Amino acid sequence: MDLVGKHGRVRTIPMPTWVKVATDAWTAGAGVADGYVFRPVNRGGQAQAVGLSEKVVWQLLQGYAATAGVPGIAPHDLRRTCAKMCRAAGGELEQIQLLLGHASVQTTERYLGTKQDLVHAPKRWDQTQGRRVTRFSPGGQTPLSASDSRRSPPPCGWVAFQVDGREAFIPAGATCATRKRGGPGIPYFDDAPAGLSRGVAGFESGDSAALGGLLAAARPRDGLTLWHLLTRVPEPDRGAVFDRFRDLVQLPAGVSRDAVLHLDARAIDQCWDALGLENTGWWRGWERKWSEWAVTTLSRF
Repeated sequence: MDLVGKHGRVRTIPMPTWVKVATDAWTAGAGVADGYVFRPVNRGGQAQAVGLSEKVVWQLLQGYAATAGVPGIAPHDLRRTCAKMCRAAGGELEQIQLLLGHASVQTTERYLGTKQDLVHAPKRWDQTQGRRVTRFSPGGQTPLSASDSRRSPPPCGWVAFQVDGREAFIPAGATCATRKRGGPGIPYFDDAPAGLSRGVAGFESGDSAALGGLLAAARPRDGLTLWHLLTRVPEPDRGAVFDRFRDLVQLPAGVSRDAVLHLDARAIDQCWDALGLENTGWWRGWERKWSEWAVTTLSRF
Protein backbone atom coordinates (compact mmCIF):
# COMPACT_ATOMS: atom_id res chain seq x y z
CA MET A 1 0.00 0.00 0.00
CA ASP A 2 1.28 3.48 -0.86
CA LEU A 3 0.96 6.04 1.96
CA VAL A 4 1.41 9.80 1.71
CA GLY A 5 3.17 11.11 4.81
CA LYS A 6 4.69 14.36 6.01
CA HIS A 7 6.01 16.72 3.35
CA GLY A 8 4.06 14.76 0.72
CA ARG A 9 6.52 11.85 0.72
CA VAL A 10 5.09 8.56 -0.56
CA ARG A 11 6.19 5.28 0.99
CA THR A 12 5.14 1.72 0.21
CA ILE A 13 4.42 -0.60 3.11
CA PRO A 14 3.68 -4.37 3.13
CA MET A 15 0.13 -5.39 3.96
CA PRO A 16 -0.92 -8.80 5.33
CA THR A 17 -3.68 -10.55 3.40
CA TRP A 18 -6.20 -10.25 6.24
CA VAL A 19 -5.68 -6.47 6.40
CA LYS A 20 -6.17 -6.19 2.62
CA VAL A 21 -9.41 -8.20 2.83
CA ALA A 22 -10.74 -6.02 5.68
CA THR A 23 -9.74 -2.79 3.90
CA ASP A 24 -11.36 -3.89 0.64
CA ALA A 25 -14.57 -4.77 2.51
CA TRP A 26 -14.64 -1.29 4.07
CA THR A 27 -13.93 0.65 0.87
CA ALA A 28 -16.51 -1.38 -1.06
CA GLY A 29 -19.20 -0.94 1.60
CA ALA A 30 -18.43 2.77 2.09
CA GLY A 31 -18.18 3.49 -1.63
CA VAL A 32 -14.63 4.83 -1.28
CA ALA A 33 -12.82 4.84 -4.64
CA ASP A 34 -10.13 7.46 -4.02
CA GLY A 35 -8.92 9.98 -1.48
CA TYR A 36 -8.93 9.13 2.23
CA VAL A 37 -9.35 5.44 3.00
CA PHE A 38 -10.55 5.76 6.61
CA ARG A 39 -13.31 8.33 7.08
CA PRO A 40 -15.88 9.29 9.71
CA VAL A 41 -19.43 8.00 9.24
CA ASN A 42 -22.45 10.22 9.90
CA ARG A 43 -25.62 9.20 11.71
CA GLY A 44 -27.13 8.17 8.41
CA GLY A 45 -24.39 5.60 7.93
CA GLN A 46 -22.70 7.51 5.10
CA ALA A 47 -18.92 7.91 4.90
CA GLN A 48 -17.83 11.55 4.84
CA ALA A 49 -15.36 13.06 2.36
CA VAL A 50 -12.81 13.96 5.05
CA GLY A 51 -10.23 11.83 6.83
CA LEU A 52 -10.19 10.86 10.49
CA SER A 53 -8.68 13.50 12.74
CA GLU A 54 -5.66 12.81 14.94
CA LYS A 55 -7.91 13.07 18.01
CA VAL A 56 -10.26 10.39 16.71
CA VAL A 57 -7.35 8.03 15.97
CA TRP A 58 -6.03 8.64 19.50
CA GLN A 59 -9.47 7.91 21.02
CA LEU A 60 -9.85 4.72 18.99
CA LEU A 61 -6.47 3.50 20.20
CA GLN A 62 -7.28 4.05 23.88
CA GLY A 63 -9.96 1.36 23.96
CA TYR A 64 -7.68 -1.25 22.43
CA ALA A 65 -4.76 -0.15 24.63
CA ALA A 66 -6.84 -0.55 27.78
CA THR A 67 -7.97 -4.03 26.68
CA ALA A 68 -4.34 -5.00 26.04
CA GLY A 69 -3.33 -3.71 29.49
CA VAL A 70 -1.19 -0.82 28.22
CA PRO A 71 -3.37 2.27 28.79
CA GLY A 72 -2.13 5.73 27.91
CA ILE A 73 -0.08 4.92 24.82
CA ALA A 74 -0.26 7.22 21.80
CA PRO A 75 -0.43 6.30 18.08
CA HIS A 76 3.18 7.37 17.58
CA ASP A 77 4.24 4.86 20.24
CA LEU A 78 3.03 2.10 17.91
CA ARG A 79 5.11 3.48 15.04
CA ARG A 80 8.22 3.69 17.22
CA THR A 81 7.64 0.22 18.68
CA CYS A 82 7.16 -1.29 15.22
CA ALA A 83 10.44 0.20 14.02
CA LYS A 84 12.39 -0.97 17.06
CA MET A 85 10.93 -4.49 16.86
CA CYS A 86 11.88 -4.68 13.19
CA ARG A 87 15.43 -3.67 14.07
CA ALA A 88 15.61 -6.10 17.01
CA ALA A 89 14.50 -8.91 14.68
CA GLY A 90 17.37 -8.14 12.29
CA GLY A 91 15.69 -5.75 9.87
CA GLU A 92 18.12 -3.69 7.79
CA LEU A 93 18.25 0.05 8.47
CA GLU A 94 17.56 0.86 4.82
CA GLN A 95 14.35 -1.21 4.87
CA ILE A 96 13.19 0.37 8.14
CA GLN A 97 13.96 3.78 6.64
CA LEU A 98 11.64 2.98 3.72
CA LEU A 99 8.98 1.70 6.12
CA LEU A 100 9.08 4.88 8.21
CA GLY A 101 9.38 7.22 5.23
CA HIS A 102 12.53 8.95 6.49
CA ALA A 103 14.46 11.04 4.00
CA SER A 104 17.82 9.71 5.20
CA VAL A 105 19.08 6.63 7.01
CA GLN A 106 20.77 8.89 9.56
CA THR A 107 17.33 10.05 10.71
CA THR A 108 16.33 6.41 11.14
CA GLU A 109 19.46 5.72 13.21
CA ARG A 110 18.66 8.61 15.53
CA TYR A 111 15.01 7.52 15.71
CA LEU A 112 15.98 4.00 16.79
CA GLY A 113 18.87 4.99 19.00
CA THR A 114 21.01 2.47 17.11
CA LYS A 115 24.01 1.03 18.92
CA GLN A 116 26.71 -1.32 17.65
CA ASP A 117 25.84 -4.97 18.34
CA LEU A 118 29.06 -6.90 18.91
CA VAL A 119 27.26 -10.08 19.97
CA HIS A 120 25.27 -10.52 16.76
CA ALA A 121 27.79 -9.06 14.35
CA PRO A 122 27.18 -9.54 10.61
CA LYS A 123 28.44 -12.81 9.17
CA ARG A 124 30.78 -12.99 6.21
CA TRP A 125 29.00 -12.21 2.96
CA ASP A 126 30.89 -14.94 1.08
CA GLN A 127 29.15 -17.66 3.13
CA THR A 128 26.27 -17.47 0.67
CA GLN A 129 28.45 -16.68 -2.35
CA GLY A 130 26.59 -13.43 -2.93
CA ARG A 131 23.20 -15.12 -2.96
CA ARG A 132 20.25 -13.59 -1.15
CA VAL A 133 18.67 -15.59 1.69
CA THR A 134 16.09 -13.78 3.80
CA ARG A 135 13.87 -14.81 6.68
CA PHE A 136 10.51 -13.02 6.82
CA SER A 137 8.70 -12.86 10.14
CA PRO A 138 6.20 -10.50 11.79
CA GLY A 139 9.16 -8.55 13.16
CA GLY A 140 11.08 -7.95 9.95
CA GLN A 141 13.67 -9.55 7.69
CA THR A 142 16.76 -11.40 8.90
CA PRO A 143 19.69 -12.37 6.61
CA LEU A 144 20.68 -16.02 6.87
CA SER A 145 23.85 -17.79 5.81
CA ALA A 146 23.80 -20.98 3.77
CA SER A 147 25.26 -22.91 6.70
CA ASP A 148 22.40 -21.73 8.94
CA SER A 149 19.63 -23.06 6.74
CA ARG A 150 20.42 -26.50 5.37
CA ARG A 151 17.52 -28.22 7.16
CA SER A 152 16.24 -25.51 9.48
CA PRO A 153 12.49 -24.77 9.32
CA PRO A 154 11.49 -21.19 10.21
CA PRO A 155 9.98 -20.91 13.71
CA CYS A 156 7.52 -18.24 12.55
CA GLY A 157 6.68 -16.30 9.40
CA TRP A 158 8.42 -17.73 6.36
CA VAL A 159 11.78 -17.88 4.65
CA ALA A 160 12.47 -16.78 1.07
CA PHE A 161 15.45 -17.99 -0.93
CA GLN A 162 16.55 -16.70 -4.31
CA VAL A 163 19.53 -18.18 -6.15
CA ASP A 164 20.24 -17.51 -9.81
CA GLY A 165 16.56 -16.90 -10.57
CA ARG A 166 15.35 -19.94 -8.60
CA GLU A 167 12.98 -19.08 -5.75
CA ALA A 168 11.86 -21.03 -2.71
CA PHE A 169 9.28 -19.93 -0.14
CA ILE A 170 9.21 -21.94 3.10
CA PRO A 171 6.48 -21.14 5.65
CA ALA A 172 6.65 -22.05 9.33
CA GLY A 173 6.22 -25.80 9.76
CA ALA A 174 7.93 -26.64 6.47
CA THR A 175 11.44 -27.79 5.61
CA CYS A 176 13.68 -27.19 2.61
CA ALA A 177 17.13 -28.64 1.96
CA THR A 178 19.62 -26.04 0.73
CA ARG A 179 22.93 -26.83 -0.87
CA LYS A 180 25.91 -24.58 -1.35
CA ARG A 181 26.15 -25.28 -5.08
CA GLY A 182 22.59 -26.36 -5.88
CA GLY A 183 20.75 -23.68 -3.96
CA PRO A 184 17.29 -24.18 -2.40
CA GLY A 185 15.52 -27.50 -2.84
CA ILE A 186 11.80 -28.35 -2.88
CA PRO A 187 10.00 -27.38 0.36
CA TYR A 188 7.54 -29.72 2.05
CA PHE A 189 5.62 -29.62 5.32
CA ASP A 190 7.03 -31.51 8.29
CA ASP A 191 3.85 -33.62 8.51
CA ALA A 192 3.91 -34.53 4.79
CA PRO A 193 3.13 -38.17 3.90
CA ALA A 194 6.19 -40.42 3.73
CA GLY A 195 5.55 -40.99 0.02
CA LEU A 196 5.79 -37.26 -0.66
CA SER A 197 8.97 -36.63 1.35
CA ARG A 198 10.61 -39.70 -0.24
CA GLY A 199 9.51 -38.44 -3.64
CA VAL A 200 11.06 -35.02 -3.02
CA ALA A 201 14.35 -36.65 -1.98
CA GLY A 202 14.28 -38.87 -5.05
CA PHE A 203 13.46 -36.04 -7.42
CA GLU A 204 16.25 -33.88 -6.02
CA SER A 205 18.72 -36.74 -6.41
CA GLY A 206 17.85 -37.05 -10.11
CA ASP A 207 15.33 -39.92 -10.03
CA SER A 208 12.71 -38.88 -12.61
CA ALA A 209 10.50 -41.87 -11.66
CA ALA A 210 10.00 -40.39 -8.16
CA LEU A 211 7.65 -37.71 -9.46
CA GLY A 212 4.68 -40.06 -9.95
CA GLY A 213 4.69 -41.30 -6.37
CA LEU A 214 5.17 -37.77 -5.08
CA LEU A 215 2.10 -36.50 -6.94
CA ALA A 216 -0.02 -39.45 -5.84
CA ALA A 217 0.85 -38.89 -2.17
CA ALA A 218 0.15 -35.14 -2.19
CA ARG A 219 -2.65 -33.67 -0.04
CA PRO A 220 -4.26 -30.24 -0.56
CA ARG A 221 -1.78 -28.82 1.99
CA ASP A 222 1.05 -30.14 -0.17
CA GLY A 223 0.19 -27.65 -2.88
CA LEU A 224 3.23 -25.86 -1.40
CA THR A 225 5.50 -28.60 -2.76
CA LEU A 226 3.70 -28.90 -6.11
CA TRP A 227 3.89 -25.13 -6.67
CA HIS A 228 7.68 -25.27 -6.43
CA LEU A 229 7.76 -28.27 -8.75
CA LEU A 230 5.94 -26.28 -11.45
CA THR A 231 9.11 -24.31 -12.18
CA ARG A 232 11.58 -27.13 -11.45
CA VAL A 233 10.33 -30.13 -13.44
CA PRO A 234 11.24 -30.69 -17.11
CA GLU A 235 8.71 -29.20 -19.52
CA PRO A 236 7.13 -32.58 -20.48
CA ASP A 237 6.25 -33.24 -16.81
CA ARG A 238 4.86 -29.79 -16.05
CA GLY A 239 1.36 -30.62 -17.25
CA ALA A 240 1.02 -33.55 -14.83
CA VAL A 241 2.22 -31.40 -11.93
CA PHE A 242 -0.22 -28.60 -12.77
CA ASP A 243 -3.16 -30.99 -13.20
CA ARG A 244 -2.53 -32.49 -9.75
CA PHE A 245 -2.04 -29.00 -8.28
CA ARG A 246 -5.36 -27.90 -9.78
CA ASP A 247 -7.07 -30.99 -8.31
CA LEU A 248 -5.88 -30.08 -4.82
CA VAL A 249 -5.99 -26.25 -4.81
CA GLN A 250 -8.89 -24.02 -5.85
CA LEU A 251 -7.47 -21.63 -8.42
CA PRO A 252 -8.82 -18.21 -9.47
CA ALA A 253 -10.89 -18.24 -12.65
CA GLY A 254 -8.25 -16.28 -14.57
CA VAL A 255 -5.46 -18.87 -14.21
CA SER A 256 -5.08 -20.86 -17.43
CA ARG A 257 -3.26 -24.16 -17.83
CA ASP A 258 -1.48 -22.87 -20.92
CA ALA A 259 -0.13 -19.81 -19.08
CA VAL A 260 1.27 -21.94 -16.26
CA LEU A 261 2.84 -24.45 -18.65
CA HIS A 262 4.60 -21.54 -20.36
CA LEU A 263 5.77 -20.29 -16.92
CA ASP A 264 3.90 -17.01 -17.18
CA ALA A 265 5.10 -15.09 -14.10
CA ARG A 266 1.68 -13.67 -13.23
CA ALA A 267 -0.01 -17.07 -13.52
CA ILE A 268 2.66 -18.69 -11.35
CA ASP A 269 2.21 -15.98 -8.70
CA GLN A 270 -1.57 -16.44 -8.79
CA CYS A 271 -1.10 -20.15 -8.17
CA TRP A 272 0.98 -19.32 -5.09
CA ASP A 273 -1.60 -16.82 -3.82
CA ALA A 274 -4.26 -19.56 -4.05
CA LEU A 275 -2.39 -21.53 -1.37
CA GLY A 276 -3.40 -18.98 1.29
CA LEU A 277 0.16 -18.61 2.58
CA GLU A 278 0.34 -14.82 2.13
CA ASN A 279 0.51 -13.43 -1.37
CA THR A 280 3.61 -12.84 -3.45
CA GLY A 281 3.12 -9.06 -3.43
CA TRP A 282 5.02 -8.80 -0.13
CA TRP A 283 8.09 -10.58 -1.50
CA ARG A 284 7.96 -8.87 -4.91
CA GLY A 285 7.73 -5.44 -3.27
CA TRP A 286 10.62 -6.16 -0.91
CA GLU A 287 12.63 -7.69 -3.75
CA ARG A 288 12.10 -4.57 -5.88
CA LYS A 289 13.10 -2.24 -3.05
CA TRP A 290 16.17 -4.37 -2.28
CA SER A 291 17.23 -4.32 -5.94
CA GLU A 292 16.76 -0.57 -6.20
CA TRP A 293 18.81 -0.06 -3.03
CA ALA A 294 21.55 -2.43 -4.26
CA VAL A 295 21.84 -0.67 -7.62
CA THR A 296 21.99 2.74 -5.93
CA THR A 297 24.57 1.58 -3.39
CA LEU A 298 26.83 -0.29 -5.83
CA SER A 299 26.83 2.66 -8.24
CA ARG A 300 28.68 4.68 -5.60
CA PHE A 301 31.77 2.45 -5.83
